[in-house]
Amino acid sequence: MGSFMPTTERIRLRQSDYQSSALASDCGVQSLPLWFVAGVHFAGFGLWFCWTLVAVHLHHVGAGLAFMERFSLLAISGLGAGCVGLTLSLGAHPARREESGEYGVMLGWSLFTLLLLSCGLTWLLSHVVAPVWQWQGLALLCGAGAGASSALVHQLRPHSRGQRRVGASDAAHWGIVMGLLVLPLLVLLPLPSQGVVSVLWTSHFFARLAPGTDLWLAWSGAFWGAITVLLLACWLRHQRRGSWCVSVPVAVRSGWYFYRAFFFGLTLAALGAWLVLPSSAGGSGLVPPKELLLAVLIAIALAPMLLSARGGRQTPSLDHLRRVDTWVLALLWVMSQGSFLGLAAAFPLTVERLFVGSAAPGYPGVFVYAWMLPLLGILVRPLGTWGSARWGGALTTQICIVIMVAASVAAAYWVYQAQGSAQPARYFSGFMLGFALLFVAAGVAQSALARDVEAVASSRAWVWLSAMAAFGVFYICLTLAEQLERGKGVQALAGFALFYALCGVTNVWRYVRGPRSALAL
Repeated sequence: MGSFMPTTERIRLRQSDYQSSALASDCGVQSLPLWFVAGVHFAGFGLWFCWTLVAVHLHHVGAGLAFMERFSLLAISGLGAGCVGLTLSLGAHPARREESGEYGVMLGWSLFTLLLLSCGLTWLLSHVVAPVWQWQGLALLCGAGAGASSALVHQLRPHSRGQRRVGASDAAHWGIVMGLLVLPLLVLLPLPSQGVVSVLWTSHFFARLAPGTDLWLAWSGAFWGAITVLLLACWLRHQRRGSWCVSVPVAVRSGWYFYRAFFFGLTLAALGAWLVLPSSAGGSGLVPPKELLLAVLIAIALAPMLLSARGGRQTPSLDHLRRVDTWVLALLWVMSQGSFLGLAAAFPLTVERLFVGSAAPGYPGVFVYAWMLPLLGILVRPLGTWGSARWGGALTTQICIVIMVAASVAAAYWVYQAQGSAQPARYFSGFMLGFALLFVAAGVAQSALARDVEAVASSRAWVWLSAMAAFGVFYICLTLAEQLERGKGVQALAGFALFYALCGVTNVWRYVRGPRSALAL
């Protein structure tokens, strides 16, 4: 009762040995080590989530971007990550089995793309004052780059049943924490040939900075660019040890697979962002329902695969999408990992809006707290693994859902009190406690889900779930931005509570009432 996988699969999970170096080879000569693939995930998510710092710093230095424009940077990046993750998982598969090693070459193209984006971010931050469309375009590209690296990492990781799937995913989330810890300090160091700005107010992880402190914001791009250069050098060294097995035709063909899917997803995300953003943030002003927009974008992303199936081509991904559990798991994964990512992205700007101002007495600064909750969500994940082994993944997830509903209601109460008070700082502790419970429950639920699903899921399932979680960043950030700007942040959190309650009903219907073995995705 209460498990996502049958008993035989649990036995296989305990009996199997984790092969830490068994990753797909580019040419069947050597395998990419797990630490390298985890490093790619780390850099991709780090570059993506450095936009949480950029959005706050642009306010601190008086760059002239309105609240909705700054929050749109985070929402757009999530939309880019989700769309490109979908198109790369469903549209970039090599045509022949003997070409399957080209995923490793596409990973090289992904690193090259991340390097270009890091250089672009470094250049733009050195100028600070730029039109909003330039910031939005680069945020969209950085999210797309992270989505691409995540899709390829999941394709390259070991996928046989019973193997643990924690290294690369946890590394990606450690990239978020690393950026929130290191970059607010790093921007205090002079960066040669880059612009310097004077801050109105800001902080790092242990103190608030004095007004007028000089910052070199270009470090946010240069830091991740340096890490990407190291990863590219390791990738080239790996190819050298394989006697340069990547020929020009293979590199060109892999680049075609990669960039065809990348720009298809990027186009979808750009169109969706333009449609859903208000005119005050550079959008069309149409503002269709976000749920409808996501459904349409997912359908368009799936269209090429459906057309291939109608033409008689074998499409294993279509069989995967026909299963009810594929969609139920996507809902639960958005609830867990999607909430973790979305709340990690939105938390700094939400705190800035509710509790911070240049005149806030005694307030130490948002970056004193911004790293704590994502770190807490990562550190509690072993509890999910333990609970899944003891009571089953479904029951453990259900307990976390109940906590998330209660935490959302509590956070909504404190937001309501803060928005109606002349001294909102009085309610900051309660707000932090509510959000801390959200991060803890999301982290535990994610690991509980992952432990059971990792024993039965294929690479297509994991890439699908990863893309769905990225849409959580888009939805949470845009919903909070809209409601906070109207002074009704409580409605956003109440809506999240209703969504978590729906996930709980779905989980009970599908899994808690009895074990299901249909998750062999």
